Amino acid sequence: MKYPSSSSISIHSIMGMKILVTAVTVYYWWLVYISLPDIHPPTVYIVHSTDATTTTKDTTTTTIDKMKYWDHLPHIPMPTQPIFSLSTGSKYLTFEVDHGGFNNIRLQFEAVIIMAHIMNRTLVLPSPQKYYLIKRDKATLEDFYDISSLRQFISVISMEEYFTQHSVSMPDSVHDIHVYLREHSVHPKFVMYDDVLAFPSIESCRNHPKTVESFSYPNFDMFLSNRKALELSSDMLSADTFHFISDPENGYRFFGLWYPFMYFQDPAWHMYYVGVIRSGFHYREELYEAAVRIIDKLGHLHPGKFSALHVRRGDFQYTQTRLDCLEILDHVVPLLNKAESRILYISTDEGNKKFFKPFTQSGFKIYFLDDFMDLIEGFDAGYHGMIEQIVCSGAEIFIGTELSTFSAHITRLRYMMPDDVTPDKGVYFTTRHYTGNIAKDRTDTIASWMDDGSPRWPHAVYFREFYPFLSVDK
Repeated sequence: MKYPSSSSISIHSIMGMKILVTAVTVYYWWLVYISLPDIHPPTVYIVHSTDATTTTKDTTTTTIDKMKYWDHLPHIPMPTQPIFSLSTGSKYLTFEVDHGGFNNIRLQFEAVIIMAHIMNRTLVLPSPQKYYLIKRDKATLEDFYDISSLRQFISVISMEEYFTQHSVSMPDSVHDIHVYLREHSVHPKFVMYDDVLAFPSIESCRNHPKTVESFSYPNFDMFLSNRKALELSSDMLSADTFHFISDPENGYRFFGLWYPFMYFQDPAWHMYYVGVIRSGFHYREELYEAAVRIIDKLGHLHPGKFSALHVRRGDFQYTQTRLDCLEILDHVVPLLNKAESRILYISTDEGNKKFFKPFTQSGFKIYFLDDFMDLIEGFDAGYHGMIEQIVCSGAEIFIGTELSTFSAHITRLRYMMPDDVTPDKGVYFTTRHYTGNIAKDRTDTIASWMDDGSPRWPHAVYFREFYPFLSVDK
């Protein structure tokens, strides 16, 4: 038998040692890599499109592209017949910010946007001020919303520009601004959850309604129910400034869903304003970018691979929704078990995160916004609520807090998202006991504003959405 020489043994040994050292080094750095935070850029899906009649192009779709619903939903044309025949010239709509939480203010803002468009007025943004529950000394609506998109539909100016255009020095305080506006405007007392504002008039809506074949709109008296019918007077339409006062103690509170409050002789105008709000009124894109970083990490680069829960406790006045965690778990786990993933994102104002221990004991991997602060660096606490709403809107299943306008807006965002982002657009609440049978569990989703033939107004005009009124192109 021939044996290798000592020199060849030495060479082979050295080569083997080098290979072993290299393998160990590679394995070590692989272990280091997988231990690092799992942070990825948004997913990029490349679709190569070839068409004999067009040039070849690459269409890049990212997670944020998918979630920017305003870029995907169909355009709804403005009706050719105006609601009112109004004279030209600059007129203004001003309003005092609602005293409630941010999502109450959002509902108010939606309504004043539509009112400004109907009356062909320039919308004046309130001056910087303190907002309830927004952790910031002063804020403006422009801090949170993409006003440039809104300007595609109406003229928008600042309060400072309003006073400049009227050749008046702007008062220093918010209170003094309100005093001036109340003294130099018409300011009707509309209560959105008690009244119905008919366009162009009560008589036309009741006796000469128009129809749109593709959209089912209730007749005026059914819509009105037991509420008070109102219409705009000629003085209101002709005034230089139309102002909404926010003074609940004296009966002034312009707050609620716009579409139970406004009734149009021509349903095409309702359809158009659904389009205005969804296309022109949305959070700033930077907030979506921040939220998508969290969604991508939660969902392993795909939206919809996690579930989300909103549990409002804190200062919420509807104490009947403050359930023990075991009761919440018992209610929702049959529904959550239908999801693909056991990853659960919880948006909550509950300070003690141990409250949610029953979920981890039941096999859920739970996350809170605090777990992702490194991904939203640079966004102060004033933005956190909006970011969380966007995160929840990208979940496979979302279960909210009943009577919460925060949860209600998430359901609307989900309704407007593409189906491949939110295939289950169900309206679910922690207070309901679910079975896991989707047909039964979606009762609240398919419920209309009518309950056994009786309108649910006025009690449902702000704490939930009614999809039949938003289904203008589906």
